[in-house]
Amino acid sequence: MRQAWRGIAGLLAAGALTAGGSVALADDGGHGGRDNNGNRGSALATTIFTMPAAPDGNPEGVAFDKRSGRFFVSRTGTGAIFSGTLDTPALSPFIAGGTAGTAPLATGLKVRKGLLYVAGASTGQIRVYNLATPAAAPVVFETGGGFINDLDLDEDGDVFATDSTKSFLYEVTAAQVKAGSGTPRAIDLSASITSDPAAFNLNGIVVNGDGDEIIVVQSNTGKLFRVSFPGDDDDDHGDREDRDHHARAAQAAPAAPTVSEIDLGGATVTGGDGLLKDRGRLLVVRGSTPANANGAIDVVKLRRHNSSGRVESEISDPSFAGPSTIARARNRLLVVNANFAGGATATQFTVTGLARNAVRHGRHGGRGRG
Repeated sequence: MRQAWRGIAGLLAAGALTAGGSVALADDGGHGGRDNNGNRGSALATTIFTMPAAPDGNPEGVAFDKRSGRFFVSRTGTGAIFSGTLDTPALSPFIAGGTAGTAPLATGLKVRKGLLYVAGASTGQIRVYNLATPAAAPVVFETGGGFINDLDLDEDGDVFATDSTKSFLYEVTAAQVKAGSGTPRAIDLSASITSDPAAFNLNGIVVNGDGDEIIVVQSNTGKLFRVSFPGDDDDDHGDREDRDHHARAAQAAPAAPTVSEIDLGGATVTGGDGLLKDRGRLLVVRGSTPANANGAIDVVKLRRHNSSGRVESEISDPSFAGPSTIARARNRLLVVNANFAGGATATQFTVTGLARNAVRHGRHGGRGRG
């Protein structure tokens, strides 16, 4: 997710236009919305959530906890985690950060079954906190990577994370998370994805439910890639002993994935950061685009088993300030305004709460190639 370091802001400003037009969202945020309790009512207004700027640095990642109704935002400067609720405008500290520094310490976030998963950015770590005991030390997995940017989980609880310094993914299994220890598996994609050591490469990630397919965005090139893992060839009527044998063999020697670029028909999503799949669309957050200098969400319709797609529209909002990522929270989409370009003088940072319906309406916006 983090992409302003090493002069990446200039790269974003030069990004190619992905959509021929854009949809700017007014404060009504969509039509026929529901309130935060799910009750149907008038148009759902855009909500702005705030947090202080000092001393924790720019915000980056966001994750929503369905169980508690809280959402969490990471802070890059100290690794602190802030929390909030959809009906409260101000976020508050949840997990204390360390000493403020110049290198990002926390970026992508996910919540699953009472655990908060944190991409450790320049630390190379994947950290796992128990939401019930936020003051307790997290379980730490050392990937050996250069910049662990974003992460996602499959339905079994296996964790996959991107490395923005090279074409690698890292996997921490659900069993390792449960045990509280283990060495992450390094998945080398360099035969199919060329990385530039002077730029931010792999960034946002979406894992399909069973973990057999992953979609990642490469920020510096604006390309989307589909990473497919070989499945089990046994059918539902196969012998249980035979299936168990294959499962043990897969654990002992995981097969290499197949990597292919998703054909966007000539379009790119240069500077693509956080990803989210919602209502049959892939949402790509971009900190800046030629049409929307303050940032935008590109709405991509994937086709042919995710082998190709089309950028249907580009959605922005007056509250955007160099957004980094997005998460679904009931009837809202939470967009983190990382504001890397203006962070040095900012007195506060914000998260924009858009109506989910805003993206549905966005499909009627302009289309084009860039």
